[in-house]
Amino acid sequence: MAVLTIAGAGLLGSRLADLAEQSGWTVRVLHRVKSPRTQVKMDKFGREHAHWNPAQGLIPATALAGSTAVVCLNGAAIAPQPWTPKRRALLESSRIDSVNTLVQGMAALPAEARPQVFLSGSAIGFYGSRGDRVLVEHDHAGKGFLADLCVRWEVAAQAAASLGVRVALSRTSLIVAAEDGIGARLHHLYRWGLGARLGDGKQWQSYVSLNDAARALLWVIEHEDVSGPFNLAAPAPIQNGELHDYLNGVYRWKSRLAAPSFAVRALGKMGRELLLASQRVIPKKLTDSGFIFEDVTVPDIWRSVYGMN
Repeated sequence: MAVLTIAGAGLLGSRLADLAEQSGWTVRVLHRVKSPRTQVKMDKFGREHAHWNPAQGLIPATALAGSTAVVCLNGAAIAPQPWTPKRRALLESSRIDSVNTLVQGMAALPAEARPQVFLSGSAIGFYGSRGDRVLVEHDHAGKGFLADLCVRWEVAAQAAASLGVRVALSRTSLIVAAEDGIGARLHHLYRWGLGARLGDGKQWQSYVSLNDAARALLWVIEHEDVSGPFNLAAPAPIQNGELHDYLNGVYRWKSRLAAPSFAVRALGKMGRELLLASQRVIPKKLTDSGFIFEDVTVPDIWRSVYGMN
């Protein structure tokens, strides 16, 4: 059976693992430990577990051996902690060290034993803040800490292409899930009337439901014609002010709160690049490849995830 090895089993990695198993894949999860053990163990549910230490560049050959596909979704949370110099260093190392370690692990395998595809995480932060411009995969990188980080992240992953491995780069938007993340935070804020428009509300934001995000990753893994960067975002971006009005309309308690731009900018780079950045991202490569989103608009996403009408 095909083996899908996943590094970074957070919300998205866990949902991808579940969908892959339903599709007949054997799933192997990489766990970070100080001293990686060489053996791969299988639990009572048939899921495999292996170990690595990306911070030190340590990965046993057994952790990747037999993998048909490798997915790296590793990385420290981009929010809500302030981007102090120490935090920025962690955001960089947790992503780039992980990718480098996996690529080096693939290079150490015989050519015939290397995975067929390497799917590495990236983010729509690649584009920076671009106003009303519709952004597709061939658009160039923007400016800022996140854009620079995404460029370096993607370059590190592309090194696997020289090993004969198909490389795909998921430029992920804001994921909406019931369990955690930005969607859950907005859900809890607006249900108590504490949500707020950010700045002038004209900035475009791109969201995707957790289920569609995981389905899209599995689609890319299973479709050999998809490679390079692809936008992991629902087809209908929304302006922040429109989002604020929509959420005010579906929850009982109404909010008239607004966070002025100067207050958001006081959060530093994180405020400017996460909360005020305008990213009108379209998933052109996914839709051109035949992938169909189940949740196209933000109202679709909220109905699907939270049952809101």
